[in-house]
Amino acid sequence: MKLGSRILMKVVSLAVLVFIPIRFLLAQESFQNPLKFTTLAQFLNALLDVIIIIGIPIVTLAIIYAGFLFISAQGNETKIISAKQIFFWVVIGSLLILGAKALAVAIEGTVEDLTDAPKSRVLTLGENPEMYGLIKG
Repeated sequence: MKLGSRILMKVVSLAVLVFIPIRFLLAQESFQNPLKFTTLAQFLNALLDVIIIIGIPIVTLAIIYAGFLFISAQGNETKIISAKQIFFWVVIGSLLILGAKALAVAIEGTVEDLTDAPKSRVLTLGENPEMYGLIKG
């Protein structure tokens, strides 16, 4: 009896996963993008910005909590080890959050350079504007 109910459940699940989306796709004449982003890069940058906005206060609170654990340890070796581990993982997490954004910016810059897409680039001190074709020498 259990084998029959499992098979029935799988058939019903398959029908729901396959036929209902097909019905909605056929009912709509055109698909409209619900997001305000036109490219995947824009969406990922916005997502990373939201993660950073949410993550920085959490990292700050976690560092304060680790500091509180250091102070409340009062020489107890096991509590100090626990506080060090928490502080270590908070630093690793914050580096991952900021590193993801830095990696995304680097990849986006590389892709833009490879595709010769028009870009608005701010020159830093010491860069040669002739190198980018901004000033003809």
